[in-house]
Amino acid sequence: MLRPEGQKLILGNDFGVACSRWVDEQHTRVRQSRPATALALLDAFEQCSLPLLDTHATAHRSSELAILREYFTDRGNPRLEAIDGEVDFLTWYGAANHASLADAVIRLFRFVWKFSQQLEISNDACPWKSFDLSKARLQLEAVDVVYGFASVPLKDLLGELLAKAATTIVEQDHDPSESKIMQVQLKQAVSLAVTRLRSCGRLDLVSAVYQLTVDDLIALRGSPTVALARPSGRILLDHRRKEALASLRSEAKSTHAAQQACVASHPATFGRAKCPTV
Repeated sequence: MLRPEGQKLILGNDFGVACSRWVDEQHTRVRQSRPATALALLDAFEQCSLPLLDTHATAHRSSELAILREYFTDRGNPRLEAIDGEVDFLTWYGAANHASLADAVIRLFRFVWKFSQQLEISNDACPWKSFDLSKARLQLEAVDVVYGFASVPLKDLLGELLAKAATTIVEQDHDPSESKIMQVQLKQAVSLAVTRLRSCGRLDLVSAVYQLTVDDLIALRGSPTVALARPSGRILLDHRRKEALASLRSEAKSTHAAQQACVASHPATFGRAKCPTV
């Protein structure tokens, strides 16, 4: 490997040692160049990154870096000290469709910023705070499940959270009597939804459905994360996965029992003749 000044750097035959020396050399070059803008920092990060072994991880990383480059290009490639907070990114992100999740992109940028701190390119705290959509995403999946069993006015509130086209917008201020009505409706809808979830084998959503409250739903509708966390499609509950699996297990059990009976009734031929399958 040639250094910029033309001197050779021997990486060696040991793969692990060679990778370590290569990364150290890239770090040295980045420290000398001292990237001062957002796009230059992303380039430096890529320059020092070894290839990922997992192809899916590589694809995700490339997509997330492309989104960061697009965002910072739209913002005029700011200097590191002038980068806006994550709220500006989320506003920009929400206005367009992107393949990668917003929280994953933010996690990557915070990782890139940590890289800049390790190389002493920046000593400031990361301008983007940590951001996790997993809780809101799980809540909205539960909302999607309960929506099919709800009545108005609860159904209107759930529909607004899910951005249903035919939903009547609910007033921002709920009076106490309407909230009580929705609490009763939510209890009934949750009971029906959980029964359906159990019948189709979606036990992973049962806890999230049980945890829904009217107060949480009203608070969620005013959250800027709703648009980012909505399920991309409907959660299908019309199949009978649990019954189908039980039927297959029963059939397999019957087949095994028949084969065992065949072996027991023909002990002399066991091992010499194969019992017919049922």
